[in-house]
Amino acid sequence: MRLYRGKNGYWYYDATVHGRRIRRTLRTKSKALAQERLQRVIRDNPLLNDSPAANVPVVKFFDDFVEHYRHIWKPKSWRGDRGRLERVRKFLVELGPRMLCEVDRTTAQAFTNWLWRERPNLSTASINRYMSLLKTMLKHAVDSGLLERSPLQGLPKLKENRRRRKLLTYDETAKLIQAADPLFSKFIEMILLTGARLDEMRTLKAENVDLDNREITFENVKTGGDLVVPINDRGVEILSTLLDSERQYVFSRDGQNRPAWKDHKVSHTFRNLATRLGIDATVHDLRSTFVSRLLDAGVGLKTVQGLIGDKTAHMVLSVYAQIVPGSARQAIEELKG
Repeated sequence: MRLYRGKNGYWYYDATVHGRRIRRTLRTKSKALAQERLQRVIRDNPLLNDSPAANVPVVKFFDDFVEHYRHIWKPKSWRGDRGRLERVRKFLVELGPRMLCEVDRTTAQAFTNWLWRERPNLSTASINRYMSLLKTMLKHAVDSGLLERSPLQGLPKLKENRRRRKLLTYDETAKLIQAADPLFSKFIEMILLTGARLDEMRTLKAENVDLDNREITFENVKTGGDLVVPINDRGVEILSTLLDSERQYVFSRDGQNRPAWKDHKVSHTFRNLATRLGIDATVHDLRSTFVSRLLDAGVGLKTVQGLIGDKTAHMVLSVYAQIVPGSARQAIEELKG
């Protein structure tokens, strides 16, 4: 490694690592300060301080990371992230740094630019999910003792333009239920009656339906553990038509031992149905509608939180709850002086 002074008067360092020449400015005209900063650079840069990460190819480490974590992630998380992990690997192979220790914030920016070139319509929320995977990989490197600190620690997320959840009116939900095919209409109605997440209802097993006690159990929900939800007369009526001795999943086709739809297929089917009816809504809006209707009916916040299985009441209010059309005027009319 060589410390030298440039023509502009600033001090630089020059080093060669794995056949690659590295030249960086130390941003000072003072030699003493330059020497002090160089020691800090050597300490913090794995390429220059004989860190174990300096000899680990980033693609090999990424493959080991995926193999390690695929057994830890929940099945739904693994299904959702599998495609993203393949794109992360493609970037690392094509444009990424060669060694693990070379991954830094410049790599993260290059990855973001590459994603937007590959998929121009990708949302900022999706970009943040990819960054989260990259951060998790580097955290695994820290846990494995290859890095002292993740270079992406503290990297801020991109601002997400989140779509505000829509509250469906009773007329809109009636149109959706009427226009859908028989099995999908029952699927829609059961979410409206229970507030279940899409995947919880899609993978509901027949053995977890207790018509005698009028309740259903969703296994291993997003917030952890099982969630028991009561059902009303209409829920019992719908489920009674779907249960038989040979059916493993409540929502499955005759003769098939699997859910009737894949996760993404449900979203696309519902969105296409709503668009055809002139309704701007997604399947996730059914859950918001369930929450808002309960709150408008006077059900306590903690009760609603327990029914939908959210960790905090704040999540119920900030994400799902909205004002039911007409309820504000009705509340004002009922006020007495």
